[in-house]
Amino acid sequence: FELRELIGRSQRTMAWLACDPRVGQELVIVMPREQPLDPDAAANWEHRARKAARLDHPNLAHPVEIGLQERWPFVAYDADGAQTLGSRIGSDGLPARDAADMTAQVARGLAFAHEAGMVHGDVQPYLVRVADNGVVRLMGLEVALGAAGDLLPGTDTAAPADALTEAERRRVQRAAARRDVLTLGFVLHLALSGQAALDVVQVRADRAAA
Repeated sequence: FELRELIGRSQRTMAWLACDPRVGQELVIVMPREQPLDPDAAANWEHRARKAARLDHPNLAHPVEIGLQERWPFVAYDADGAQTLGSRIGSDGLPARDAADMTAQVARGLAFAHEAGMVHGDVQPYLVRVADNGVVRLMGLEVALGAAGDLLPGTDTAAPADALTEAERRRVQRAAARRDVLTLGFVLHLALSGQAALDVVQVRADRAAA
């Protein structure tokens, strides 16, 4: 891929506007900010990403390619001429009706993913794609490293998903799903006011990086 512009980045993910010169297709490439620690971690990331890609919901963007390049995981989406939510938000925010509608669409996509046992891990304005017809699709499902299944409940100790008991896995997934919803609330605040809530830097990163 030819990387053209950094769309946004947070502590966990980054997104690039890119082109596939083989077919002349414009893409959005979403990547974690850190590389997997070892081949097993990379394989686990790719398994999760491909599992997430099988979800079919109108408010979840469908990947066109998933892979690793020089140990860097990536998920590619068709840019399709759409804008990101972050690029639409001005200093005064968006009209309340528009902000609420876009956020509700993201929430529906997240709810579908959560029901399937998956989480996003880094809901950001630069990962929300808004088409000209108003349809919103969330990119980057399960891209963030450590999105779920790698922390023992109640600790900061990392563990592979297969080392957790079923009860621990469910607890971690529920906690991660709650973080998704909380982060979406921060995005809504930004969309309404044009200002980040509680000085949360990540949800402003797409504008800072432009």
